[in-house]
Amino acid sequence: GIRDKLVTGVQTCALPICRIVDQVLERCGLRALRERRLGTLSDGERQLATLGRALAQQARVLLLDEPAASLDPGRQATLLDTVAQLVGEGQAVILSSHDPNHALAVADQVLLWQPDGHILWGDACDLLDAGRLSAAYGVAVRRFVDGDGKACFGFGAARAR
Repeated sequence: GIRDKLVTGVQTCALPICRIVDQVLERCGLRALRERRLGTLSDGERQLATLGRALAQQARVLLLDEPAASLDPGRQATLLDTVAQLVGEGQAVILSSHDPNHALAVADQVLLWQPDGHILWGDACDLLDAGRLSAAYGVAVRRFVDGDGKACFGFGAARAR
């Protein structure tokens, strides 16, 4: 089950392995699924279990390649909240995503590939703007701000290149 997957690769540390795994299951929102077999999980649940495995290993740096892939919006929010908490606790995280909203939610620095092959690097809040994102994605991008001042991006129809 999920619990067994999380135990794989866990190194000996100050906390007993079972306690580490229980904390990770809770943090990733997987406690209710702890006894399920991996083959019975949805793609999104397996994705969260994979994140849980990385957390259980207590790595100094987490490298997350499209961690929100296959996740429904609720699980995406859980994942991004978890990553934001980890970053706030000092965990180093490198995350790739095609969704700039994910970067806005968790990143302080971003790399943004441009169609001409150039790579831009800078503060997420400064670098991620509608013009640069429209150029990078080849679609109209609009920036929205909610009542709390939190920004997000929406994507429109493809534009001519």
